[in-house]
Amino acid sequence: MAEKEQNIDFDKLRGGYYTPSPIAEFICSWAIQNEDDLVLEPSCGDGNFIQAAIERFGELGVNGNELYGRLKGVELIPEEAIKAANRAANFGLNNDTIVNDDFFSFISSQENATYNSIIGNPPFIRYQNFPAEHRDIAIQMMEDIGLKPNKLTNIWVPFLVICSSLLNDTGRLGMVIPAELFQVKYAEQTRVFLSNFFERITIVTFKKLVFDGIQQEVVLLLCEKSVPNAQGIRVLQLNDLKEL
Repeated sequence: MAEKEQNIDFDKLRGGYYTPSPIAEFICSWAIQNEDDLVLEPSCGDGNFIQAAIERFGELGVNGNELYGRLKGVELIPEEAIKAANRAANFGLNNDTIVNDDFFSFISSQENATYNSIIGNPPFIRYQNFPAEHRDIAIQMMEDIGLKPNKLTNIWVPFLVICSSLLNDTGRLGMVIPAELFQVKYAEQTRVFLSNFFERITIVTFKKLVFDGIQQEVVLLLCEKSVPNAQGIRVLQLNDLKEL
């Protein structure tokens, strides 16, 4: 069992769990509201969310060179970063749209960067299986925010928390997150942080599994920093992807 879990973790680390296109398209349509939005994808894998974001900008009338500087994807695994960069290039975006780097190292090198929209499907990897040099930066960044993560933490937690902190005053965050966010003790601080940080949180759940080949129950987490009304937390339960 331990060896199998290690393989699963490695698959995810190299971008093996690809987000179904309907989910990426739905999240991008919700998160990207304006033609001048600045968008970040912190773990872009082979570029499913990157392509969906580009297509969303196209719906808003922004295409090709007009997209320069509005979309940034970060990916740790070189092979996956190349795939994402090639997909972006197919839509006319230049090479620096995709950064081949550890997300936490990348963010720590940026000065006061903020975004209108942050989208993605962060890695579902146990703390001890994530490379130590990246893990230590992530944990330190969480502590700087005021949280106290422990060694049971799954690495999607710092992705979620740190991305939240990068939003501007009216920013939106849309992510695919394990349903364990609402079940496990190590995510308790994260639940409190999210409920205090965002004015409105929408959680989309599915009765059927939506990722092929894995038994991981996920939710779509849609968070808004500022809303004029209907503040609070709501849960929408769907049967499957068709109902999105």
